[in-house]
Amino acid sequence: MYVNEPFEPKTFEHYIQDPSLLKTLKHPICLVGMPDQTNLGRNCAEYLIQELKAEKVVIFNFNDFGPSISVEEQDRIVTLAKIEVYVVKKYHEIADLIIVMGNGVPISNIGIHFLSDKIAEFLSSLKPRLIISFASFPISYPTPTPKTYLAHTSEELLHLFKINKKTHTNEDLGLQLLKKGIVLGMNGLIISYAKALYDTIGGILLSETVIQEKIDPHAVKAILEVINAVFNLNLSLASLRLDTKEYFKKVTPEPLSEDDLLKKARKRIKS
Repeated sequence: MYVNEPFEPKTFEHYIQDPSLLKTLKHPICLVGMPDQTNLGRNCAEYLIQELKAEKVVIFNFNDFGPSISVEEQDRIVTLAKIEVYVVKKYHEIADLIIVMGNGVPISNIGIHFLSDKIAEFLSSLKPRLIISFASFPISYPTPTPKTYLAHTSEELLHLFKINKKTHTNEDLGLQLLKKGIVLGMNGLIISYAKALYDTIGGILLSETVIQEKIDPHAVKAILEVINAVFNLNLSLASLRLDTKEYFKKVTPEPLSEDDLLKKARKRIKS
């Protein structure tokens, strides 16, 4: 007879480089992209890693994932679910950057909370200036101009992102404060645990994202344009701009409302 033991979530750290590299960082900026309802967070982090030529430092494997493994496209190696931590030293003399990217998340609530706390504790131990995570604001149909939102754990973020206190927006960036809503998954929990337990401030950048798509380049571009402007990263978004043009040619547009149909009919009658 088998007895089900209580599940105990665990993580396993594997350093690719000397851990002392992390100790040389001086109040880095942390950028976090985990899969949630979509792959937006991971896609943003992946673009930053490639564009900034970030160095992988440590991998966190965890034991709370579905019964499957993945094969990496780049080197065709079988791998478990993992979270990777990358470093960019003194990018354009601006600051040290830490980029966190996950290829999966735990499947149980206890596992998600455990791993979120673990990553928040790890990042906070590096004494970062702040942690910014990327998350999706699901929509049903694609838009070439997705709205972006900011949720924060400290009002310092309002100054950093130049949010107007009266309008609650940064019109230049097309960014507005998230008035009300729920952020699912680790992207929200990591910055929340970081503030509540380790006194590390942070925020979540959300973009309207087509939930059915594997990658929504318009949403990725919208998030990275904000990050690029706020942190002066000098990112080249040329490849993303090309991707957005090609993407919009292939997707199903949002059906016209009754009002729009009437407007079109009136225009035809007038002409």
